[in-house]
Amino acid sequence: MVVDKFLNKTMRNLKANPRVAFVGWDRDARKSFQFKGRMEVQLEGPLYEKGHEKATNKERPLLGRAVVVVKVEEVYQARGGPGAGERVL
Repeated sequence: MVVDKFLNKTMRNLKANPRVAFVGWDRDARKSFQFKGRMEVQLEGPLYEKGHEKATNKERPLLGRAVVVVKVEEVYQARGGPGAGERVL
């Protein structure tokens, strides 16, 4: 989940093409995965409320305009070495 505060260009790009990919890294486990899927913009509901609450800066309130949620469809091994690039989901 990503909260849209200043994502003007990013939101235009996502609306034109909702397919996304990002990499997550677990430093302790020394593992990295690439996640691919489709994004959905939410303007209300429980995930919007949760994202809005977490992203609101108490000192300088900047309210999130929307929450971008990704429905993960594929996961790949993104660490080098044996298995690099293999699909795991």
